[in-house]
Amino acid sequence: MKKTALFALMSICLQTFAQLPYFQQNHSCSTIGIEQDDPVDIHFDDVNKVYSYHTGTNGGMIVAKYNSGTGAVTDMVYMSKSGLPFYPIRVRTQGTDYYALFNIVVGGYTRFCLVKLDAATNAIAFVRQVTNTTGTLDMSAVDFVHDGGTNVYVLSNCYDAVNAQTDLGVTKIDVSTATPTILWNYRYENLSRDEFGSNIIVQGTSLFASSISVNLASMLDRGPTLLKLDLNGGYLASRMYKYADPCLPARSGGTWVMPGKSLTLSSISYVGADGNGPLWLAKIDPLTLNMTLQAHYISGAAYMNPEIQPIISTAGNKVLMSGSAPFYNTATPGYVHYFFDFTTLAFSQGTYYSTTNPSHWAGVIYDTYINTGMGKNIFTVAQNNGVVNNYHLLKTSDLGDNACDTSIVIMPSFCTVDYYDISFVQRDNPAILSLIKSFSLIPVADNYTELCYVTCTGCELAPMDDPAIVTKSVGTGILEGGVEAYPNPTTGLIYLKATGTLSEVVVYSLLGKKIPAGVQISNSEASIDLSDEPKGFYLLRFLMNGELKSIRILKD
Repeated sequence: MKKTALFALMSICLQTFAQLPYFQQNHSCSTIGIEQDDPVDIHFDDVNKVYSYHTGTNGGMIVAKYNSGTGAVTDMVYMSKSGLPFYPIRVRTQGTDYYALFNIVVGGYTRFCLVKLDAATNAIAFVRQVTNTTGTLDMSAVDFVHDGGTNVYVLSNCYDAVNAQTDLGVTKIDVSTATPTILWNYRYENLSRDEFGSNIIVQGTSLFASSISVNLASMLDRGPTLLKLDLNGGYLASRMYKYADPCLPARSGGTWVMPGKSLTLSSISYVGADGNGPLWLAKIDPLTLNMTLQAHYISGAAYMNPEIQPIISTAGNKVLMSGSAPFYNTATPGYVHYFFDFTTLAFSQGTYYSTTNPSHWAGVIYDTYINTGMGKNIFTVAQNNGVVNNYHLLKTSDLGDNACDTSIVIMPSFCTVDYYDISFVQRDNPAILSLIKSFSLIPVADNYTELCYVTCTGCELAPMDDPAIVTKSVGTGILEGGVEAYPNPTTGLIYLKATGTLSEVVVYSLLGKKIPAGVQISNSEASIDLSDEPKGFYLLRFLMNGELKSIRILKD
């Protein structure tokens, strides 16, 4: 096929992609006795599936999977164990697997559990419980991160019944086999403060954990905190960031740290009983944890979620925060997305997505997690407290030209945050990793109605792939469509061998950044050199006989 014909076909494909619609859907669980109206997390696998994580009745939890282009449910599974209440925390995909983290209560104390399942079949690789061996410590997980290799790091809140204090716990687990092992488990204690963890990230050779630190003697003496560790759990540094005049009454209610050359840290706050206070965004030096830039905004009529995500697309590099209309205002329920410039932290855009007015308003509609995948779309899962067993799933654009949205503006405030030294003592936190037996998986039915479904030609400047023509990588071997990628994982060089003509081979990071890898193409074969790139996952995109395909590659 001539090169001009290939470009023409590619152009047609991209035009087709650009017409993929956005959606705002109301999902409802149809299995009697299992509710799923309380979503706690959402994750995109960077290919064609969206995963949401829900609390279920009867002490269980639900993972739902959706087609990322249409929002249609492709699979749901209910996970439970008789007699144990489950509290879902996070769901994450990694390669051809996904992990679910949840808390349970055993013998009056909270423990956390990690489940690994096959992403295609839901077959269990393992279900393991982490238990403190002293018998007096709650270990309540709040977040985990997979390092892209063989390890998972779990952040937990450790409440010690002996001194009635909450500390941060970090546990490193080798998850490469069906019998994972704890590599280390430490608790980080400040004798005069409680710590309430938020999230944990891996960047280079360091771990960064965010939390809200509260003085035991005064609830108003509080603020976001960063804890920096090495990959062996060694304590490196910590800082607390606290409001100064005239915003001392603002009580920090949540925080989140995002990786980058400069760490991005967020905080939401409240004033008085429940009045929403200023939003805070800051750039943090990852070496010293000192603050290099900060910005403040009055959030207006929206209650914000502290979690922040990067938006990297042709619309510009941005930081995204999500939120909801206030729970006391039944006339305007809906979801809010606020966008800030990635470099300057200046507010750039706000969008409000309304919902049908619930007939029985029971609480706040809450955006639980935003994940942009490759920076092309925004997926949101949120409660719908007006109807039992219902929740909302949204796919929106970082351009804000979904026909379901309304433009909103937030104003800067004159608050100031200072940073302070805060020290932690590293303590051994003995724990065991045990098998949970009689763990059951049950398929669950689901249905949905579309509240707003918009074909928006041209407004997705970097649209999602159409799942119908995407080839997923499943290790080494002949893939669907007649393409072989080997070796996968690789240490540097990777080869493509196809049954048709290859062209336009490009490498991307999972955040959508084009990677300047060395590519050589010869008819039906190609070589790609990732020797100079860091370990992790990459996406290969190419044309085979004019058909656009993509394969995910792991560099070890």
